[in-house]
Amino acid sequence: MSPLTHIPLPLRIRIIYEDDDIVVVAKPPHLRTVPGNAAEPLTPQQPQYSASQAWKHVVCNYAKTLTQPQDEIDTFLCQISQVDHYAKCLPHKWKPFQSFVKRNWSKYGASTFAAVNNKNEDVTITLLPRIFQRLSNAQRRLLPKATSPEESVLGQLCLLYPTTTANQWHIVHRLDCATSGVLVVGRTSLAAAALCRAWRERLAVQKVYWAKVHRLPADRTEEWQTINDALKPSPNERLKWEISTDADAKECTTLWRRVNDDDHYLELKPITGRTHQLRVHCAAHFGGIVGDTLYGNEKDDRQRLYLHAYQLSFPHPRTQEPVTFVQDPEW
Repeated sequence: MSPLTHIPLPLRIRIIYEDDDIVVVAKPPHLRTVPGNAAEPLTPQQPQYSASQAWKHVVCNYAKTLTQPQDEIDTFLCQISQVDHYAKCLPHKWKPFQSFVKRNWSKYGASTFAAVNNKNEDVTITLLPRIFQRLSNAQRRLLPKATSPEESVLGQLCLLYPTTTANQWHIVHRLDCATSGVLVVGRTSLAAAALCRAWRERLAVQKVYWAKVHRLPADRTEEWQTINDALKPSPNERLKWEISTDADAKECTTLWRRVNDDDHYLELKPITGRTHQLRVHCAAHFGGIVGDTLYGNEKDDRQRLYLHAYQLSFPHPRTQEPVTFVQDPEW
């Protein structure tokens, strides 16, 4: 496979290195690694929910969203939204939803619909699809919109190598959508398997990031220092993680030091690879990364996150010899 001589206009990645086994790319900010839901907004907005979180929010708050019910379905949903133990357990998949409501129909549904429906009516056929559709429509309004395939490294590779398809590329690791820097992609399943094993077993894999933060401690030492703050997913927001001392929190270690004795620039080495690890640790210890509207200063209106994957080292999947790739940030 060889890339196009003429780079098409939508292309946003740049090839740093390629051979028969791997392609190393420079990823710009605000580009996903793989297609999926839209990235976090550049300005703070309402929390972004997972599918189950959005469903629970809709069910539990249905009565608060209406000035008055428009029909018997609204009346029913308003009633169950006020029964916490029922609303919080209502499944968001069709078959479990169907079974759950039928089991509880005599308690919560029959009185609502008794005046307008025949008692012998099969609620599964006539009412439950309408109720489920009403909730599903409200749920979808809370979910982030899907991005186009081209708005991802995977899609960009398919643009650059037009004879390939997405399933011919093998994503080994990822960078946050807002983070720029070095990313390696496997060209074959064998290469991807070797790289995944190296990542999983931490075999000579080293990542170095640069970040611009809002503040640093007064200590001017340039020696590596350690942050050990365990993380767990936020219970309320789809995108966010938070520092926690709970037993189920995941171990999380970051090394950091100043870059050239600068007051704002850090060199970061994540020893573990948790989601948003560097962003959460920097928010807790350095006032946040500049441009981080998710964990940092919410009034920050910069158009990018100042976090860059500067260096990536790993054993080459064919030779097992260590290789290192460096990409300077465009700051």
